[in-house]
Amino acid sequence: MFIVFLHFSDNRSAAKHHLQEHNDWINQGINSNTFLMAGSLNNGQGGCLLINCQSVEALEQHLQNDPFVVHNVVKPLWHQVTPSKIHPALDFVNSQQ
Repeated sequence: MFIVFLHFSDNRSAAKHHLQEHNDWINQGINSNTFLMAGSLNNGQGGCLLINCQSVEALEQHLQNDPFVVHNVVKPLWHQVTPSKIHPALDFVNSQQ
């Protein structure tokens, strides 16, 4: 599992041109159960994702498909997490790891 922070770059003003594509990318990840959570950082510096995938390579492939990453609107920073306790509603996460 990965926690991903998408911090706005100097090209933040281009976000408005790619917002619909970025939202479509997020919805695709949510619908496939790959993205468990997506949201904005409270300080307006970007966004955050909780991503359920099995490898760094798979994560990087997902991130390379984000229009905000492609167009340098955000810079991703991620951390890999190995869950030791998980809410029962997310039991499917353990079965995919």
